[in-house]
Amino acid sequence: MECRFTGSCVIDIQTRRLCAYCRLKKCFDVKMRKDWIRTEEEIELRQLQKLAKEQKKLNKLGHNRQTLFDIPVTVRKKKRLMIKPITQEFLVEPVNIIQ
Repeated sequence: MECRFTGSCVIDIQTRRLCAYCRLKKCFDVKMRKDWIRTEEEIELRQLQKLAKEQKKLNKLGHNRQTLFDIPVTVRKKKRLMIKPITQEFLVEPVNIIQ
């Protein structure tokens, strides 16, 4: 990975997504540990957890609870990654498309 610009991009809340190289460099400059970087698996699990949370909110609004899925929860303990399953409820409704 390299900087597409000069290697000295200004990283702040508005520009942090523009240059991954300079953002990572800034993180390491402030003593962030390498093992704090999320793996692809952790990123996917986090997205699934977010989806499950949104579905749970929808379930509270509607009373249609038809399907249960197990969504693993990521728990970090020092340098090890532990994955525990939890049960989340998903809203399953047919979608009507009018053409």
